[in-house]
Amino acid sequence: MNHSLVSCAGFDCVSAVKANHRGMIWGMYTKPEYRGQGMASALMQAIFNHARPRISHIYLRCAASNLKAVSLYQKIGFTIYSTEPSALKVNNTYIDKHLMMLDLTQPLNNT
Repeated sequence: MNHSLVSCAGFDCVSAVKANHRGMIWGMYTKPEYRGQGMASALMQAIFNHARPRISHIYLRCAASNLKAVSLYQKIGFTIYSTEPSALKVNNTYIDKHLMMLDLTQPLNNT
């Protein structure tokens, strides 16, 4: 049996007293051959279940050009509240990032 990592997500809670109601998803990846099978949604649900007792809002940043990821996050219930122009520069190409937020005090979309 192959026991290799096929999907992962990074999550951290903000520790500052005035912002400790917030959490941040800082990384999300699924190997291409495993995409479309619900793994990302399952990881997100695990994060929500872990985070909900401690925080009320989750934030993330996503490349605006990554339409599949933006669509997934929006389907789950994240909303775009701003776009950071030229947030990344890869091979002399600038990439905008959407700043997205999910309010865990509201009912979630089915994931």
